[in-house]
Amino acid sequence: MFGSKKTTPTPETYPQSAQPASRNLIAKGTVIEGTITSEGALRIEGEFIGNLDAKSKVVIGDTGKIKGDIKCESIDIEGKFEGNLNALGMVAFKSTAQVDGDVVYGKFVIEAGAVFNGTCKIQKSNGAPSFSSSDTIGSKNG
Repeated sequence: MFGSKKTTPTPETYPQSAQPASRNLIAKGTVIEGTITSEGALRIEGEFIGNLDAKSKVVIGDTGKIKGDIKCESIDIEGKFEGNLNALGMVAFKSTAQVDGDVVYGKFVIEAGAVFNGTCKIQKSNGAPSFSSSDTIGSKNG
């Protein structure tokens, strides 16, 4: 109590299990062009033009726009995306999503109201896409 020195924990002193996950944000009003590689989760509320390689989850928020190719673990799309998408896990198009492009996925969910124009292919467990002649989908819901 009296005379004891208080110390504030820093990320370096957290136990490994308590360390916060790495999160990145491209805020509304921000425009970035180029290539992004990320080990942690990424949320995009601004605009990104280029290629994205994320080892974790990506969220394109309702004000977010991406034009380019994405490779990620999983993704939720609420905003606009144009390009090729390859996700090992879950791909979720929320009701406000507008997507133009090709999608390779582990699992796929499209909410009512989402707009999707492109093709989709389920990914085999070995990471290679599975192709069939009935994979082409072009839908406009809403």
